[in-house]
Amino acid sequence: MPDLSKGMTDQKLSEIFGWLKRGELALPELQRPSVWGDAKIPRLLESVYHDYPFGVMLIWTPEAGSQIVCRDFEFEEERDNGTSRAARHYLIDGQQRLTSFYRSLYEAGNPPRDWTVHVAFNVRDEEFLLIDGKIKSMLPNPREHAWYRLRALLKMGPDEIALLRREQNQIDLDDDRFQAIFGANGRLWRLLPQNISIGLYNIHERSYGDVVEIFERINQGTPVKESQIVLGKLSKFDPGIVAKVEGYLAESRVKHGRGFDLDFFMVTLAVLVRGSAEMGPLPGHYEWKQKEDVDKMRSAVQADVQRTKTAIDRALRFMDDRLKMDTMKYIRSPRTMTCLAYLLEEFETCRGDQIESRHTAYWLAQSILIGYHRDQARFKQDIAAIRDWDSAPLDDFRKNLRRQSVEAELNSAYKQLDDMKCPISRGDTLFSFVYALLRWKGAVSFPSMRPIQAIRVYEISDDEEADSERKITAGMILHEHHIYPAARLSNELDVSDDLWFDKPWINDIANITFILGDDNFGLGDSAIEYLDDVDAGTRTQHMIGSKRYRTGDYKAFLTDRRKMIKKALVDYLDFLRLKTGA
Repeated sequence: MPDLSKGMTDQKLSEIFGWLKRGELALPELQRPSVWGDAKIPRLLESVYHDYPFGVMLIWTPEAGSQIVCRDFEFEEERDNGTSRAARHYLIDGQQRLTSFYRSLYEAGNPPRDWTVHVAFNVRDEEFLLIDGKIKSMLPNPREHAWYRLRALLKMGPDEIALLRREQNQIDLDDDRFQAIFGANGRLWRLLPQNISIGLYNIHERSYGDVVEIFERINQGTPVKESQIVLGKLSKFDPGIVAKVEGYLAESRVKHGRGFDLDFFMVTLAVLVRGSAEMGPLPGHYEWKQKEDVDKMRSAVQADVQRTKTAIDRALRFMDDRLKMDTMKYIRSPRTMTCLAYLLEEFETCRGDQIESRHTAYWLAQSILIGYHRDQARFKQDIAAIRDWDSAPLDDFRKNLRRQSVEAELNSAYKQLDDMKCPISRGDTLFSFVYALLRWKGAVSFPSMRPIQAIRVYEISDDEEADSERKITAGMILHEHHIYPAARLSNELDVSDDLWFDKPWINDIANITFILGDDNFGLGDSAIEYLDDVDAGTRTQHMIGSKRYRTGDYKAFLTDRRKMIKKALVDYLDFLRLKTGA
């Protein structure tokens, strides 16, 4: 690989592909993961096709012999992320574009990889689209539809081009336009990697700290999350921190849901370290002027990251023990968990069986139920209150729980359950407590009668993976189960003249319970009469009445179950409140 001079230079995309293959160009850990959706790739190819500018890529060439902690490109074989890698150059800006080019234009010479994106080109309209089901159905008839696979077009020789010209004689594509696309200097050949010229700006032999600063500046005002920038800046003090934190988050999301994200972790880190809800100045907390304090800075960052993990895990255990909620999937504001982690970190009396811990549990339940910390101002107010307490916060909890706004919002939640004209979906904070109420009642999964537990939470968007997981992990996955079968209900609602019957009711809070995955698959879309085989005790645990429901009884079923959910919720909060002695 030739040395790149400082500043601007041009390189062909095919040459850059060679750098990637030989490991001469790598991705430093401060970079975020690839975030472009596949739908953006045809737009990028169109820009090249029409000779539009598509931006400069930023390259960093450190001093010779440098080894930098890196992450993988999306298309690379998995390596040990978090370890140092020696490459000649590192990509600082342009990852999304380079990844898109590689996935759509690179020819590996093997069967398509799972990272490959297949794009079609319409020779009549000069349009690029992803090959979906509709486009795929039109590809066998190019005379009529004029769609071709882009990769196949780019590999054509003179004979194939002549055949294509004969295929297109039947459509309105004159010789001039055909030559403009497929001639010796045709627009299509601009997409050959050896013809795509990439503008590179090389940051030559600058320090990692300088690169972090440049990365932050070029990403200001773009969709890059603040948490990703802050974590990238911390990698200056602790190389490898990005892989460690992202690995912890990936493992935690398996059980605790997608709300367990980098924003939640980094805000919690900032709160524990500085008692402030602002992430921005966090790297400055570790700045020491003396060069000999590099090890001190690294140790401080590592200790605080570990402290944050410990505090979050403690908060999750507290929530599980006291509220019977062992997953964050149904918590609509992760900031509540940050407050809890900070509170338990600062006041040991809130952890055990003391009166303060009971008040903590009651405060936590109410905060989750009404989505109290969705309001950023409330979140900052509570963090400041915890930071400024001089002693155990018992009196402050009492004041907080008596605030009129809290009581009013609780009453509003109860009224929602009474209002049968209002569907309550998964996005509502009330939904957070259905699972908690089931565990509080000791509910078991039916028909297997095994205890329910969120060893892994099934996400609605996981449908594509469901088939492969059924045989392997179905018994361990907690599923949201439609009590009144969704497929049958859809048909029932289609033929109903009752305006109250609308599709959103299929996913109403009163039609959902939680059972294990293989039980859910086993029940399938059985008619509602299957409840006759569920014993009375299990039905009570799942807040299902003793009435024998039949097809057509959905409205009555939903009304009855909402009443049972409301009663269970009142009893649950009364139990927590009475435990405090308030």
